[in-house]
Amino acid sequence: MLKLLTYAVLLSLLAGCSTQPSQPTYLYQLNAMIDSRAMSAESAYAAGGQPRVGVGPVQLASYLDRPQIVTRLTPYRIELDDFHHWAGKLQENITLVLVDVLQAELGSDAVIAYPWHRAVQPAYLLTLDIGRFDAEAGQLLLQVRWTLLEGREVGRVLLHGAGPG
Repeated sequence: MLKLLTYAVLLSLLAGCSTQPSQPTYLYQLNAMIDSRAMSAESAYAAGGQPRVGVGPVQLASYLDRPQIVTRLTPYRIELDDFHHWAGKLQENITLVLVDVLQAELGSDAVIAYPWHRAVQPAYLLTLDIGRFDAEAGQLLLQVRWTLLEGREVGRVLLHGAGPG
């Protein structure tokens, strides 16, 4: 009789767990806020003679290299959201957004994303190291170090800088 009662209690607990609706997971993706008509067919055609610009690799701080959205609760404490995730790899998403923005700003399709084919070597490389990309008190905070290299002369730094942080 005790065995039967134990099984009944276990079954009711399992049934209760299986009928609870789970919270949905929301997916997010970064997008370039540009006018898709900004690059005309004429400027895209003219890009054939322009030097290629390669974007990447983009390096992320290790706490960002995960699917969950990160929120900073204090300067020393972060929280990972179990129900709000990036729709894909954040590193790839950032790279593609930068390519879209640079193509629109330069009026050229000569901007390519890392990794590129060995036969297609860009003349310039834009690399980024993102140390912080999270939300704190309703504000999005981005801290990035970037370097523009001349591709033909590996290691020759043309420009170097850091974003807000």
